[in-house]
Amino acid sequence: MGDRAAEGGALQKEVNIVHKNSILCETIQKEERFFQLYTNYRVNPKNVQVLTGKPNTASMYDTGSDEGVMKDLEKFQSAKRMPKDKYEGPITESMVLGWDSKPLVPRSTDPRVHHPRQQSNITKFYDRVQSKS
Repeated sequence: MGDRAAEGGALQKEVNIVHKNSILCETIQKEERFFQLYTNYRVNPKNVQVLTGKPNTASMYDTGSDEGVMKDLEKFQSAKRMPKDKYEGPITESMVLGWDSKPLVPRSTDPRVHHPRQQSNITKFYDRVQSKS
């Protein structure tokens, strides 16, 4: 006789507070196992809020002695650099493909292998006509 009728007519078990509390504790423990607190964030250059300088200052980055602003400025400037300048080696698998992008065979002006793009007389004429107009 631990059942009581609900408003909709369906039978419901009585709420046991001890069981409810143990389920809550178990859920919190599971969440805490995989929880990580991140305190070091990187600047995403695509979503940057631009801070404009004051119009009457000599330098655009005149921040005085505010170290937090200087750190943010350094992070923003490092985000603009090329990946080869920022990292020693490729970080992701897609970086591996283009990391060593030096040509295997050096470029040559030898006419046997070097065939530069050439224009015909009519193409040269129309280029001159379009550049004048």
